[in-house]
Amino acid sequence: MRLRTTTRGIVRAPFAYLPKALVLGFGVGCATLEFGLVEAFVLRPLPFQEPNELVTIEEVDSLGQKRGGSLLALEHWRAQKEIFSGVAGYRPHDLNLTGSDRPMALFAASVTADFFSLLQQRAHLGRVFTKDETEGTSVVVLSYNFWMNRFGGSDQAIGAHIALAGRAHRIAGILPKEFRFLNHLPDVSSVRLEVP
Repeated sequence: MRLRTTTRGIVRAPFAYLPKALVLGFGVGCATLEFGLVEAFVLRPLPFQEPNELVTIEEVDSLGQKRGGSLLALEHWRAQKEIFSGVAGYRPHDLNLTGSDRPMALFAASVTADFFSLLQQRAHLGRVFTKDETEGTSVVVLSYNFWMNRFGGSDQAIGAHIALAGRAHRIAGILPKEFRFLNHLPDVSSVRLEVP
């Protein structure tokens, strides 16, 4: 009976119920977003072994603004062996996939060669970086999603070359499907942060 009365009211004066519908929709949307954030950051464990031992380190300037970290700071932090069992660098940035009719913007990450091994991450296919690979090495590791979209999940991607910012890079490996870092999912990772 109540549903019938409400339906009649909506048919007779639809604009009177519009604010109520908007408020209800907004409330449901906010609750969904809040649950999504709690589920992603609290309920779901990080996809790393021993996640409670991971910390992020950043430099803070004189105004209290976070500035990531410089290569000099990275070298200093790595020397603190009594505090850290290992320190790796990570810097997200944009990069263009070139060598085709239309360049494509990619989300990329520059990392130190030991970044994936420190997180105890193995490649889904191929390999991650080795200690021999230093800054300027033209070897990259792809995300699982980018590999599926660009190469259709083909094993032939390993050892193939892609052009990034006009320079050829050899694909060494594909990261696991669930790999994320600081809620980032880079399409391409390369070694660009090593201290000389």
